[in-house]
Amino acid sequence: MQNLDGIIIMYDICDHFSFMDAENFLFRLAKARKLKHLKNVPCYLVGNKLDLQAEREVLKVDAQAMSSKHQVKCMETSAKEGINVTLVMQDLVMMVLKQFAVKTRKPLIESVSRVYDKKKQSTCATM
Repeated sequence: MQNLDGIIIMYDICDHFSFMDAENFLFRLAKARKLKHLKNVPCYLVGNKLDLQAEREVLKVDAQAMSSKHQVKCMETSAKEGINVTLVMQDLVMMVLKQFAVKTRKPLIESVSRVYDKKKQSTCATM
């Protein structure tokens, strides 16, 4: 976890074990956030498969409690139906840009330009 700008931890609302895996990752993230360069990295806990309500194993209130405990944002989505996917991404990007503006002490609009110029190629890491 060297060069992180933002983190999405996703679990399946129909699979309680994936939710427990997400919590394990959040505990690891909490330890990593003690490092200065990861202290303020924006993070989202995302429950996917909102379109499968009848098969739900993870309650929304449990996810909200976990996100509150670990001080991360929380949202449920459906990639299949396109529910809240864009909203999560837009919100995370805004949090990243605001964080970049704070780091560089530049106005947000200038930070957007600098991030775009700096990162012609994006990367995604999984654990």
